[in-house]
Amino acid sequence: MILSNYRFLVFNNNFYKKEFSKLNVYQNFSSEEFVNLESEKLINYFCCGKVLNRDFFTTREIVHLADVKNLIILANFQLILFLIVLAAITLYLLFKKQQKMLIKRYQFASQATLIAIGLSWFSSKLNFNFFFINFHYLAFQNDYWQLPESSNLIKLFPEQFFADFANRVALQTAIIASVIFIFTYLNLNKYATKKY
Repeated sequence: MILSNYRFLVFNNNFYKKEFSKLNVYQNFSSEEFVNLESEKLINYFCCGKVLNRDFFTTREIVHLADVKNLIILANFQLILFLIVLAAITLYLLFKKQQKMLIKRYQFASQATLIAIGLSWFSSKLNFNFFFINFHYLAFQNDYWQLPESSNLIKLFPEQFFADFANRVALQTAIIASVIFIFTYLNLNKYATKKY
């Protein structure tokens, strides 16, 4: 659930535009159209193998964005792998007529997701900068992510952008997990009622 919502936002140009407007990113550049064009190019670089604008990004920024792209590819691979495993387990339990066990597993997964999201959200509210910096130390093997405030990448994506991104992923994931939990809870009650 987390990875699917993450993937949805990474390639969601409308989310980028709303954040640019909210965070006054457009004011840092010559025009709104220019910013939107560069962000579209960046999304196309992440998803579709397009080339970055070397007149806009420095060599250091491009190296960092290549590292980011590798993380996105890894996340996409993990998502596909998890979906295959989920589908296989679901089909297996349905074939074995173990619907109740399947529902319980989905309910447990939704509960675990809600708890994880809640703890992550609470921790990030205490000190998002701490988690943001330590994520970079863990995720990247170099220091190319340490860019000056004047760099176009930092002006395009201030830290608050990533805080909003994380909060949006958390919110969307919590909504989906809550729907799954309610659905499984109601269905387990039906199984309990059938016994009497």
